[in-house]
Amino acid sequence: MEKKIIINGNGVMICYGKEGNNMSTRGHVAIKENGKYKYIYNHHDSYIDGLGITLYKYYKNVNKVKELIALGNTSSIGSTVEEGGSKTYKEHLYKPLEQRGTVAAFRDINRWEDCCETTEWEDEKPLETECLSDVLGQDFTYIFDTEDNRWYFAYWNDKYRLRDLEKTLHSKELLEKLFDEMYIKDYLPEFYNKCLNA
Repeated sequence: MEKKIIINGNGVMICYGKEGNNMSTRGHVAIKENGKYKYIYNHHDSYIDGLGITLYKYYKNVNKVKELIALGNTSSIGSTVEEGGSKTYKEHLYKPLEQRGTVAAFRDINRWEDCCETTEWEDEKPLETECLSDVLGQDFTYIFDTEDNRWYFAYWNDKYRLRDLEKTLHSKELLEKLFDEMYIKDYLPEFYNKCLNA
């Protein structure tokens, strides 16, 4: 199915199929250690100026990345591994972005009464593989390489080419090359500013 891009308040949102059938910008987050990948699925805000900046700014050491991956699949990833103590999903959503922690599917979705589904650990646990191709395939993929102690990313419109996240965030030329056609022109100055100042 062909991907259509529509714009939301954050600048971009991926839509599949008929317009109005909005889906989230999905991603994989992985850690590469000793030639193996351990990864999770993230449902919301996986674009570079969302999850990319969050990972770059707040998940710089191996132990914190391992804590994040150990949570299993996530709905969204915040600046902390902890969710922040919200009693409902609605309460979590009404917090300012910078006060929201990570929403782990198994840990948090199951405890919130206002969520209409429950999850099983077997369905949400991190996956392991030796093949990079298994990790790729979502809209965006982020990989923390323990040998380099740095983040790499790949995304669908760049044919899943792995790129250094820090170098990309801090290069207007590269950001323009990769994302100029993806975002509406009115949002581009804010997008460049967010990335370049991360």
